[in-house]
Amino acid sequence: MYRLLIVDDEEGHRSGLIGLLRALKPDYLVFEAEHGAAALQMMDVMDFDLVLTDIRMPRVDGLAFLERAKERSPNTRVAILSAYGLFDYAKQSVSLGADDYLLKPVDPQELRRCLDRMENRVEKDRSLARNPEYVGARLYQFVTGELPAKESGGIRALFGECDSGVALHIQPIHPWSGDERREAFQIGMRARMKRFGPAMVFQSPVDPGAMVGVAACPPGMLDQLMGAVADGADGGVLIGVCRMTESFFERLDDAYARAKTACVRHFYEPEQTIFSCEDAALPDPFASARFDISIKELDSHISQGDAAKAYALFERGLNRPGEPMMYPSKVKEVVMYTFMFLLGNLTYPLSRQVKDELLVAINRTALECASMGGMLEEVRGAFYRVAEAVEADRLRRPARAFSEITKYLSERLDTELPLADVARRFHYHPTYFSELFKRSVGKGFSEYLFDLRMKEAARLLLRTTMYAAKVGERVGYPNAAYFTKAFKKQFGISPDQYRKRGQG
Repeated sequence: MYRLLIVDDEEGHRSGLIGLLRALKPDYLVFEAEHGAAALQMMDVMDFDLVLTDIRMPRVDGLAFLERAKERSPNTRVAILSAYGLFDYAKQSVSLGADDYLLKPVDPQELRRCLDRMENRVEKDRSLARNPEYVGARLYQFVTGELPAKESGGIRALFGECDSGVALHIQPIHPWSGDERREAFQIGMRARMKRFGPAMVFQSPVDPGAMVGVAACPPGMLDQLMGAVADGADGGVLIGVCRMTESFFERLDDAYARAKTACVRHFYEPEQTIFSCEDAALPDPFASARFDISIKELDSHISQGDAAKAYALFERGLNRPGEPMMYPSKVKEVVMYTFMFLLGNLTYPLSRQVKDELLVAINRTALECASMGGMLEEVRGAFYRVAEAVEADRLRRPARAFSEITKYLSERLDTELPLADVARRFHYHPTYFSELFKRSVGKGFSEYLFDLRMKEAARLLLRTTMYAAKVGERVGYPNAAYFTKAFKKQFGISPDQYRKRGQG
């Protein structure tokens, strides 16, 4: 049986349609309204399956009525009737949600076909309404404030006059072991909550495996309701809870959003499974990722082989005192961008293949962690892997790397060349530089530099007419006596004797 409403300002037209409908659709319950305003009032107190409305009426015309009717009852099927066979009217009515368009005088067979088409759509809607997934989608729209006011009122009435309650977001830590396990939890949680007042628990249509819960109860029983929720939890789910003592349903969308956000704290507190939005400040889902970590400093530590300092710098930049908690996705965004920029700006660049392998490893480990602690451990390991890759690459190419260093030394023999300064110049930690220099060149830094100075001094003595003291200055010995002593140590004779012997 279908309820049909005729909206027409001409009584003769209404009577003619009623007579025609009795012949075509004798099982219909037919109602009539003399204009759009009266029809809207009727729709406020009764649900209609079908509407036939004239397009030209006083007070509220057919198009205005159509627009408002669809706002009140989106599933009501509406056909426009008009004596004006104008395409613009048909086009506009369809854009406003009309299901069909008929010209007056109405042809009985056209009307039958129109009604049959609209009946099919009504039946399809009813079939969907019996589908649990459809019901869940409508309830979710109610909770998130997206359901039209007319439909929201019907669901709201299920909770009575109580205006305090709780909103829950429930999500499994791991996928449910089966439908029976999920349904048992859902039924059990709803039963616990219903001891204190009207409640519903249903599957979320947007978060696979998650559930949404809403319960109303007197303000004085909220603590008991919260306790029942906690008792119904187990180690396999996370529950975010937001309770409100007044204006609960007016602010239900915000309450549910806060409950859902509260679950994010599990990333920081993996030992907890129930999170109340009252316990602590909630992460801001709209906050941007903070990226205040110096890539230049990270590069400096990595180049010196000090992964521990690189990690400490990253951790300080990520966990700044007084800053609000970030969403896990934002934290992982910071991790990914840190390593992307670091690997792209290393003083000693790695090959593209090595960089890609490191980034894939980070994505597979750090970015898939379910907790902050686990992610930071993976990040620490990633810094060590990057440092090791840089060192391995340097060791594979010692000749090129140290040819630059030895060239630098040979061009500056007239200056002081402390090991620490040279190490910093080439981005090495002094201790690491000393060991690597000896492995690569075959002798220690001081010994190599001494030999290099003496070799250049000998060359200048034989090929120039400089005084010995001047030669000493050119190779880094401004004190003539000290130069003579160093030269004798290397060659066994004084600079002047070396020159005479070479000339003889």
